[in-house]
Amino acid sequence: LTAAGQANLRNWIAQGHTYIGLRNEGTRMARAAGLTSTTEKPKPTGYQVIGSHLRVDVDGDSPVAAGRPAEDFQFNNGDPILNPSTTGTNVLRYPSGETFWANGYTVGVDALRGTAAVVDEPTGAGRAVLFAFNPLFRAYNENGLHLVANALLYPASAGPAGRSAAPTAAAVDPARARAAAAPVAEDLGGGWRPITIEVAGADLARTRAVVERF
Repeated sequence: LTAAGQANLRNWIAQGHTYIGLRNEGTRMARAAGLTSTTEKPKPTGYQVIGSHLRVDVDGDSPVAAGRPAEDFQFNNGDPILNPSTTGTNVLRYPSGETFWANGYTVGVDALRGTAAVVDEPTGAGRAVLFAFNPLFRAYNENGLHLVANALLYPASAGPAGRSAAPTAAAVDPARARAAAAPVAEDLGGGWRPITIEVAGADLARTRAVVERF
């Protein structure tokens, strides 16, 4: 979006509307528009989380979490890694301690410890609800559908803890402005299923030569 488009989006949200952003495209749009203080944590070399379930802690202060248990799960399919918000509620967060748990094939999964999976960011009377993952993926998990429904049915004129919030000018919080200016890695896979080819070091030059022909 242009700067004018981003301002229009902020003002629309401040009037009491809800923006829902999924994965790279949705969270980066929100960040560029000054709607979130989350930033992307670089994935470590060799990182792979391919269709795995992970335990998350749930913050019930946000209506997005209504009806969910204190400990829930989330389906991660190579999703972006979000540093927690300082201006909103981190609705789902990967544990940083001994309750951290993953089920499925993972490499370097400790990079997720303490990071956010769902964030509820208020602006005026509205909010941006950001999902690091795709909660609607193949209608695979009921908890993802539940969270999206909660976001769509978010109580009118309620802040992240259900407090009354009158519409205000959609100024950009300094923490959100810093997040918008933070660099992000090039999104070579379009945010979904990039191809990775792993070869022995001795075969690297030959492999590159073959790939470059296409």
